[in-house]
Amino acid sequence: HAPDHISQVPTCDASPDAHLCRITGDPTPVFTVPAMALVPDDVGPIIIYLAASDSPDPLTTCGAALLSRTPTPSCLVSFKYVFATPPEWENHNPSIESMSVDGVTVDATTTVDRHQTVHIGLTLDASDLAPLSWGEPGTPVTHSLGVAFYTDCGLMDYVESASLFDENPYVHHVTCTNPGDITQSWCEPVENILYFNTFNPCSLYAVVRDNMAGMAYHTIRFQ
Repeated sequence: HAPDHISQVPTCDASPDAHLCRITGDPTPVFTVPAMALVPDDVGPIIIYLAASDSPDPLTTCGAALLSRTPTPSCLVSFKYVFATPPEWENHNPSIESMSVDGVTVDATTTVDRHQTVHIGLTLDASDLAPLSWGEPGTPVTHSLGVAFYTDCGLMDYVESASLFDENPYVHHVTCTNPGDITQSWCEPVENILYFNTFNPCSLYAVVRDNMAGMAYHTIRFQ
């Protein structure tokens, strides 16, 4: 049963074995999950809620918003799933090897001139999938990773047809394959077209998620 008021939730330091606890009100927290709160031989999901408010009493202001996952004008909220695993398990974030605009590789510091449409290319670093390659050595492993685009520039449409699992032109699933040798791993290319409907500077964000709560992102700024 969820508490009626967020202030009733104990702090994680005071109750490290609590199923629900409050980390801190510090805007730049650093927190280590106590070992006693985890099941050592299994994978345990942890949900971290984040709230931003201009209220002098954010716990009171954001209590209902956090519990309902519904933002309000006085409280912005978000949440993230984190999978806690035993120490012997490796769980790295995926990596974006490169992104390109009209065939030219760009990085997060590059500002690109805006045209009516641009071709977006995204390449994943397959070598970072080694921690996800469980099983006997030499056994082929295939992973499905999610790629999501967020933009205030306009509309998008995938160059290739989307899979049946894709919800819209902003969300795509790509396959990465390890044929039994991580040095030979490869990922499907991600190609998309961005159609601008603004004359103002805008941004495109690409977010990659694996199936173990790992994440990577890349930003392109258009002028």
